[in-house]
Amino acid sequence: MILKSIIRYLNRDNVNIVVVALAYALVSYLNWTPMASIFFVLFIWFLLNPIKTSDALKISIITLAVSPLLLMVKRRTNAEYLAQISFFFLVIALITEIRFRKSRVE
Repeated sequence: MILKSIIRYLNRDNVNIVVVALAYALVSYLNWTPMASIFFVLFIWFLLNPIKTSDALKISIITLAVSPLLLMVKRRTNAEYLAQISFFFLVIALITEIRFRKSRVE
């Protein structure tokens, strides 16, 4: 009885929130760095709620373009973080495009 009410409550949006919360709990348990934790939770979120490939690529290109500017003003740590964010959004764009093409073929 309780299980049936829980299953009814967990519609698609709630399941996404639960999965992201479980991902956050996992990275907290594993003592990952804050940046790795953020990347992993966002990766799970974008897998569940895909964004347009073009938007992910735009974010990737913008962050990659800003990274050398930060290096010029001696902000190496911030430039490295932006390069990681750029790569992250490039991977998200790739996965989104693969999922789109795979669903279009089937």
